[in-house]
Amino acid sequence: MRNAAAALALVLIAGSAAAAGAKWVTFTDPAGIFTVSAPTAMAPSDASTKTPDGRPIPMTAYIATDDHVVFFAVDGDYAGLQVDPAHALDNGVKAATQRGRTLISDKVVTVDGHSGREIRARDTSGEIYIDRLFFFGNHLYQFVAGLEPGASESQTAEANRFVASLRFLH
Repeated sequence: MRNAAAALALVLIAGSAAAAGAKWVTFTDPAGIFTVSAPTAMAPSDASTKTPDGRPIPMTAYIATDDHVVFFAVDGDYAGLQVDPAHALDNGVKAATQRGRTLISDKVVTVDGHSGREIRARDTSGEIYIDRLFFFGNHLYQFVAGLEPGASESQTAEANRFVASLRFLH
């Protein structure tokens, strides 16, 4: 899944695979905005970036791995930037189809009163991404499960469980 990490401009933190049937770990972000569950503990990684005109966008990614699945929870701080929430979500969908990725599905989802998008995309190597994006409070929250080509039904179920575990606390 290193291609997934590079494609998302994140640093993959290697973790040991969780034993089948192991209890999942619930992660709460430091700001107390969301919780999400993963099969292993999520570790933070700086994923900061810049706008095309050079303004900084502080981003923190929380990453967990299990066998052939990578789980990301990303918080991008767009404070001070004039960002239209609908435009930010549209850009997320657009990014899903860059670098040869094919959009499989795109739907509106609502979690705890917050509307966002859930997209599924496949890249040229066959990796599949399940990506939920939400924009509120000047933050872009993104929850991604990346599956290697040929992922098993149980790995696909883990990816779906991860994105479905998302809860917003505010």
